[in-house]
Amino acid sequence: AIFNICHAGDHVVCSTAIYGGTFNLFNVTMRKLGIEFTFVTPDCSEEELNAAFRENTKAVFGETIANPALNVLDIEKFAKVAHAHGVPLIIDNTFGMQGFDYVGSDLEAATMDVLKYLYGLGHRRIARIGGKMVPPQADKVFYDSRDVAYAAFMRERGIYDEALVCDCGDYTTRNAYKKMTEILMQEENRPTAVFVSNDSMAIGVYRAIAEQGLRIPEDISVVGFN
Repeated sequence: AIFNICHAGDHVVCSTAIYGGTFNLFNVTMRKLGIEFTFVTPDCSEEELNAAFRENTKAVFGETIANPALNVLDIEKFAKVAHAHGVPLIIDNTFGMQGFDYVGSDLEAATMDVLKYLYGLGHRRIARIGGKMVPPQADKVFYDSRDVAYAAFMRERGIYDEALVCDCGDYTTRNAYKKMTEILMQEENRPTAVFVSNDSMAIGVYRAIAEQGLRIPEDISVVGFN
């Protein structure tokens, strides 16, 4: 939706209470493409929200129920200010879809499928590069269900290795690159495959592997899934 409205040089006002992958897409990837973002807290006043607008602001973005912090967005307030500036309010209603028919993904089942495939190819040293979300308003860590499925699969087969499990925290290309570089320094315990949380992180993994003079998939297989 953002790409349909914005181009290089445009600006978007966005709630801070959004899914981590979306935040990284906006704050890292889209910034590199020339689209700027100003982040405001969901409980900001109308005056603070108005102050975030620029002449080149093209949209406002938020989530009805933030993932995973569970903040409920004041849609009426955000819509009122957005429309006063002549721009649309774009809403991600993923969490709000409970109780309705929708198409979703079973991350745990998909993770098991990926690992079964890699295991079937003969891989036993399968690294995991993922992350966790720790919202400032939350009193607990929200664990990635892919990590849970990975640990269960590997432990069941007696091949779980803590040294091959990396938590990048913020799901970015940069941190995935750093973590993969660290893993590859373990020459005697290098993985033969890597399961990564998303394709953006996989780009960082590709770079780290290439810098070590290794080949994909001849030396190391890589799967990115989100």
